[in-house]
Amino acid sequence: VGIIEELFFRSFLLGQFLTFCRAWIAVCLTSLIYAGLHFIGPDKGFQVSVFNPLSGFNYLELVLSNVLQVKYLAGLVGLVVLGGVLGSVRLVTNSLALCVGIHAGLICISKLFLYSTVVHPEVT
Repeated sequence: VGIIEELFFRSFLLGQFLTFCRAWIAVCLTSLIYAGLHFIGPDKGFQVSVFNPLSGFNYLELVLSNVLQVKYLAGLVGLVVLGGVLGSVRLVTNSLALCVGIHAGLICISKLFLYSTVVHPEVT
C-alpha cells in the first residue's frame, strides 16, 4: 500500500501541483489530501431507501464526517505532518524510493508497537 500511496501522492499529485503553484503550497495541499483520505471509509450501515440524484452526495457527507471528528484530530495532524515530511523529502532528494522506504519503515514500526502493546485480559 505504501508504494501505491507514494506513487500517487509524492509522484503524480505533487508533480501536478508543482506545475501551477509554489513547492511549499504543493506539499501542503498534497499533505492535506493525503491525511484526509486516510479517514475516509465506507459506512456499512448506509442504505439508500429511495434513489435520487443526491444519494451519492449523502453518502459522501457521511463518509467525510470522520475527518471532522475531534477524536481523529491527533491522527489527522500527524498524517499532515508525515505527508509534509515525505513531500519535502521527495522535493529535496528527488527520490521516490526514499519516500517509499520511510513510509514502509513507519508502518512497520507502527504495527510492531501496536502488536507489542496489546493488552491480554488473561494476563494480570
